[in-house]
Amino acid sequence: APPIRPVVIGPGEGALKVGGETVIFRHEKTFVNKPGIGLLITDAMGDAELEGRLKTFRELEYERVGLLLKADIVAVKDTTGDAGKFAGTVEKVIKAGIKNLVLMSDTTGVLKAGVAAAADCKPLLYAATNGNLEELGKLALEHNCPLAVKGNGLEEVAAMTAKLTEMKIKDIVVDTGARKLSRA
Repeated sequence: APPIRPVVIGPGEGALKVGGETVIFRHEKTFVNKPGIGLLITDAMGDAELEGRLKTFRELEYERVGLLLKADIVAVKDTTGDAGKFAGTVEKVIKAGIKNLVLMSDTTGVLKAGVAAAADCKPLLYAATNGNLEELGKLALEHNCPLAVKGNGLEEVAAMTAKLTEMKIKDIVVDTGARKLSRA
């Protein structure tokens, strides 16, 4: 496998592929998969705001250095703790024609509801931590979804990814928890 395993988020030809790189710096060769351009929405947004953001998402595209860039992934974040509301928001995003999703919640039950609503979309589940690692690992395996892990530093994340690998999970996205460039 390449040093950075490729992970596919979403179904079919329009899926977003991340990772799979064999270089770290652009001057060494070329990047294989372009970075995704995404939108973050929450389950607390009203219908008008949600529809406006999704419309902008679908229409966003621009040309840069001969490449046509467009938005290609939506992250749905749980801010209410309500599994039904979260699943409803996921359904609205899918009805808008968007299939590349990140489902974000600290609550396993809310993520389960989101995965049920996005059953055919192969969403990225965000994020497994030391407190919910086994539950989210089982959920990711059951629905064949990629899983993000989030920790406080590389050592903690490395230990969690080792446990997930033992569970036979291969599609893992790493969040070291660094939120400042100097720490990253």
